[in-house]
Amino acid sequence: MKSRKGYTVLEVMVAIVILAIALPGLAMMVITARKGQVGNERLESSAAFGQTVLDSLLLLPQGRIPEEGQAVQAVNGTNYVVAWEKTLDAKSTSRIRLTVSWVVGGKNHSTVLQGVAP
Repeated sequence: MKSRKGYTVLEVMVAIVILAIALPGLAMMVITARKGQVGNERLESSAAFGQTVLDSLLLLPQGRIPEEGQAVQAVNGTNYVVAWEKTLDAKSTSRIRLTVSWVVGGKNHSTVLQGVAP
């Protein structure tokens, strides 16, 4: 009898079962990584916008910084809203606290930045 080259039906079925178990797990890993990447991009955009607003406020003379205010910017279809408030500490130093907020998928997200006016 001649020896045959190739795979048996059992080997092919085992390979299919292994792929059927492994591929959904790999697909979920890719989806989760992409969601994390998009979330990090939004957080980075919010921090960059907040830092821009904070830098703009800190360029003003201390007496001209508004007590509170708001700014809005859209980046890649996401609206970022910066709200700030200025407080004076015991040494009459202006402290500015900014809250950057945005909504994605019906969920509110926010980050906070703080600065001290010279």
